[in-house]
Amino acid sequence: DTRPEARDPARFWREITQAGITHVLAPPPDQADGDGGYAYLVGALAAQGCAKEVGRVEARAINSRTLARWGSSHAMLYALTPDTCFSSPRQ
Repeated sequence: DTRPEARDPARFWREITQAGITHVLAPPPDQADGDGGYAYLVGALAAQGCAKEVGRVEARAINSRTLARWGSSHAMLYALTPDTCFSSPRQ
């Protein structure tokens, strides 16, 4: 569940690991759209020791389909880390 109102990292963890997912690609935590949704959930997993950054992907993004302005962006690649997930809060 990655809807904007989704705020339960434990549920998100169960859903993605049950689906066999081992890595996720997400915007950096400072680009999360508020307190919920996909970027928030991935950031929460990283904060709880459930995901570790293993790389970054640079990308060119279209800021406006109408005006076709180009911008740059990057995303973070995280490996899921079940051995350390929810073992202790990260500061």
